[in-house]
Amino acid sequence: MRAWGRDAEGQCSVPAGLSGVVAVAAGGYHSLALKSDGTVVAWGYNYFGQSTVPAGANLALRFMLPGSAAGIPPGIWPLLLD
Repeated sequence: MRAWGRDAEGQCSVPAGLSGVVAVAAGGYHSLALKSDGTVVAWGYNYFGQSTVPAGANLALRFMLPGSAAGIPPGIWPLLLD
């Protein structure tokens, strides 16, 4: 995974060895990655705890095929959290 930008608070400094990423979210000063095993990795500015992943915050994930649910347009991949 790669990130770019100003990186004033380390939000673009991807942790070494990060792999298995299936989704990414980024704030103005922090970044988060969801890994295929359900774990969340966060980095960047942490003054308010936004980069501290709570213990036990792993997610059980399953993905639906695009357009497989009523009302979801083809090409949209909804993420269902158990």
